[in-house]
Amino acid sequence: IVGSVERIPLTVHGVGIGPKAAFSYDELDVGEVYVESTHYYEVSLLNRGEITAQFHIAPNTSTFGSRFVFEPSSGEIPVGESIDITASFNPNELGDFYEVFHCRLTGSTSTVPLVFKGRSVAPSFTFDVEAIDFGLVSVGFLNTKTITLTNTSDVSFNYALRVPGDGRLDEKEFDLVPSRGSLKPLARQRIQVGSASLAFGALECLAFAQVDFIAENVRSYELSLLVDLEGIGEGLLAVPISVGPVAAVGRLILAGAGPI
Repeated sequence: IVGSVERIPLTVHGVGIGPKAAFSYDELDVGEVYVESTHYYEVSLLNRGEITAQFHIAPNTSTFGSRFVFEPSSGEIPVGESIDITASFNPNELGDFYEVFHCRLTGSTSTVPLVFKGRSVAPSFTFDVEAIDFGLVSVGFLNTKTITLTNTSDVSFNYALRVPGDGRLDEKEFDLVPSRGSLKPLARQRIQVGSASLAFGALECLAFAQVDFIAENVRSYELSLLVDLEGIGEGLLAVPISVGPVAAVGRLILAGAGPI
């Protein structure tokens, strides 16, 4: 004030507003995803504030959260603009997941959450039979059954076949040909087994598996053919195997001369 030696104080009150941002969606239900395969999702981060937003998506160290990768995971967004972010997910375990990621904004005390939820599942596959029945067989004679393994999913996998309880090494009575292999997704894979071969034209991926059995003992058999998927799990599919009763075959030797 002119003519006064004292100053009149002016008090200003307010709240400093930092950057503001929001994702194009807060939560995404991805449903069922195949284990050991990569899945991609797109999300946009929008700058809704009045200043440039510098962001960083903090890593999630949980079992499933650590399998997510964001590109880019950090950057700068001008006022009124947005940035597209790609999230890739490659689960290596089976199960349900609910993963929360926090996007940190420089100059802001709050974070912007982003949630992914779903279920990691094994690839789907089937046999063309519900059970393998050899019926009545004889000791020491070769018996063969042919079954078809079908990959009904859209991802590849490596498989192995086994019959638990079948004995050890040279004592085994069951022989699986092939006992392991790889099936491609929704495509043809031709495997030659003995005289069996695939005809062209199918839409799914097929592999013939030949099951040979030579009974060494006079008894009945109740076992199962199990399917393991490499890096995914063991015994994911079981097909019952039944044999019996097993009969002993005798040989009649006649000696001497004369009509029979």
